[in-house]
Amino acid sequence: MAFAPPSPDRPITLRMGDEEDKAKLKKQNPNLNHLIWEGGYLILAEECGRLIGYLWAFKREIPAPVEASELFINIIDNPQT
Repeated sequence: MAFAPPSPDRPITLRMGDEEDKAKLKKQNPNLNHLIWEGGYLILAEECGRLIGYLWAFKREIPAPVEASELFINIIDNPQT
C-alpha cells in the first residue's frame, strides 16, 4: 500500500493511546510485549479512524550528575508495511 499524503478529505488525527490501545497492539504483534510496558506514552496516528502509525516512549532518569530526565522514543512504527 502506497502512502498518500493527508488531505482535507482524509485528515490525520493524533491522539494519546490508553491501556486498551496498548493491549490491542500487543495482541496484533506479540513482539511488542518486550518493548511496550506499563507507563510510558503511546501516541496513535489515525486516518479516517484507521491506525496508520504509532509511537511509544517512556521517561527515564539520566544516570549522570545533571539531575535531569529524558523522553526516550522506543518505537515508531507504521503497521501497514
